[in-house]
Amino acid sequence: MERILARQVPGNHDLPRDAFADILLWHYHHPRPQNGERVRVVDRRSGDLVAEGVWEDRADQPDGTNNAVVHTEDGQETCVPAGVLLEVVEPLPRHRPAVLTEGELFVVAELLAELGAVYGGERLGELATTLSTKIAQEVGFEEQPA
Repeated sequence: MERILARQVPGNHDLPRDAFADILLWHYHHPRPQNGERVRVVDRRSGDLVAEGVWEDRADQPDGTNNAVVHTEDGQETCVPAGVLLEVVEPLPRHRPAVLTEGELFVVAELLAELGAVYGGERLGELATTLSTKIAQEVGFEEQPA
């Protein structure tokens, strides 16, 4: 998955934090598909269905802009263009190796809690607080008194 920063959204260098939070929330709730998963591809602007079928990552696209195709039930292959919304409709089991140590997770949770406090009352702050709480609960960190 590529990292998305607010300043990198094409054509919008001053993206409002709420819009950026919406993009991050989409990625939080809709992880990038893995090969073999059934997906629905929707145009971000119009909401029109682009394709529905089985996802396949590809690195050999001739134009260099598409890195995946969807195999539809009628045997067609649809290149997945940039800027679409991807929804996994039939997920496969995912193996997620540990990428952070417990100490690193503690630091990440604390940084997210701080971000949530700085942007309290905004969607970005709500997302940061939600993720901080989730990490703390999953790892078993105890709440520190204020």
